Amino acid sequence: MRRYLKADMLRGGEIYCTKKIVKGYCRPHPHDFFEIEYISSGTGNYNVDGVCHEARGGMLFLMTPISFHSVKTDALELYNVMFSEKLCDGQMLAELVLLGSLSVQIKAEDRGFFDALFSELAGAKGDEKYRSYILNSIIGKLRSYSSENKAEGTPIAKGMFYLISNFRNNPTLAETAAYAGFSPTYFSSVFKRETGVSFKEYVDRLRFNYAKKLAETSDISVMEIAAESGFDDYPNFIRRFKARFGCTVSELRKKIYNA
Repeated sequence: MRRYLKADMLRGGEIYCTKKIVKGYCRPHPHDFFEIEYISSGTGNYNVDGVCHEARGGMLFLMTPISFHSVKTDALELYNVMFSEKLCDGQMLAELVLLGSLSVQIKAEDRGFFDALFSELAGAKGDEKYRSYILNSIIGKLRSYSSENKAEGTPIAKGMFYLISNFRNNPTLAETAAYAGFSPTYFSSVFKRETGVSFKEYVDRLRFNYAKKLAETSDISVMEIAAESGFDDYPNFIRRFKARFGCTVSELRKKIYNA
């Protein structure tokens, strides 16, 4: 299984957008950047983190660096936007991700707005600042969809968002707190209150859940799974994976195969 990398897919920049037709089956895969796919027409099936969605015109999917997704279709016409979090309003994107608006059916009255913005984004070449404005307009409108159900995100949304983007790279409490705009002591206290777990446990949860998805959707080696998930101590990873999930990676794969 291939993990798609920012350096390869974004053509040396922070955003790449194209309109294309997708046919056939694209197997489950992750990437180290954010991705939006907005369906113009056609039908198919999207599977995002084990949840299957019937794709059709007007649906929008947002994938994060911890998402695994696959597509199966005879033909879908869509806009594909791959982008770095550096190009976005961090708080707004963080709240959108954490409020769970990762698959949205765009309202009929909003289709013209989204069609125009995605068309402009796909046609705007070279001027990254201008494309950033368009992307943030899209994200802002999507954020308003979340607001219909939940008024506000957590005050430490940016910090949690930073961890989603950087969990493989040994993020420290100090650097995460700085990104969120708080002191480490205050951030640690609020983080525990908001999430119910410590900073370290939250990072471990992201890493182990990602490792479990890799085990379930790929045939890469256990050592590669550990490295891809941010663990540099392989024996420790083996021991802790079994303690957390009640089975080894090999046993998990055998259960899936036999199911």
